[in-house]
Amino acid sequence: MEVVVVVIAQKKVGTIGRLASALSNYGLHFQGYRLYDGDQQKCRVAVLAHGDEAHLGELPSGLSTVDGITEVLRAQLLDPTAEPGALARELRQDNPFVNDIVWAYPRIRYLLEEFEQAQPWYEREHQVTKLGVEVGSRMGAYHPLLREALTPHNALQTVIMPVLKPVAQGVAEGDNLKIIRSLFVRRNLDMLYLGHSRGERGHCFFLSGFIFGMLKQAPHIPRVCVTETACRELGDGFCYFRTEASAH
Repeated sequence: MEVVVVVIAQKKVGTIGRLASALSNYGLHFQGYRLYDGDQQKCRVAVLAHGDEAHLGELPSGLSTVDGITEVLRAQLLDPTAEPGALARELRQDNPFVNDIVWAYPRIRYLLEEFEQAQPWYEREHQVTKLGVEVGSRMGAYHPLLREALTPHNALQTVIMPVLKPVAQGVAEGDNLKIIRSLFVRRNLDMLYLGHSRGERGHCFFLSGFIFGMLKQAPHIPRVCVTETACRELGDGFCYFRTEASAH
């Protein structure tokens, strides 16, 4: 049987490995994990395991003693009517950079640089934006305030700006976001900007995708698109992200 265990984990070296090892004490074999919202010290971890369900009731007390695990939120069997192995395949198909960035956040610049450098130049805009969407979606998933937000302004003000605060400072202006400064701005081509040499407007691709990804997780907000209309990389005084209702 497949089991999902959700814990709050400290961002300490070896925490995930110790958790995976501890599962074997209960007849379970670690298959994969996903990291979700958190802060600089901890985050929420969903672990997929396979094996004997006989000791399922012992997991909360047993895993809470693992070094780096502060709380076990739940341990449950997957729906037996679901397609066998579906979640396992989904975990294996995840972009590994997403887990790495959520775990390292807010110290993520070096990871973004590594990811950008691995992409062919003609794919960088698309791939870095996509990565931003995936990271934003993961960090916004199940966020209680995001699930209550009724407008983009609510989401920007109560969730997105506080999450971005360690890496970007700004303010929500209506349904739009004005970024005064961020650790990403450089005067050369990098993972966030389109180079001036190509004669095109610079865009904070990762940041645009991140904002969009978080807004996607607000169930009461209609689908929007996120567009950067001003950029410090091109000499503007700030970066400005406008949200508008999507045509789709």
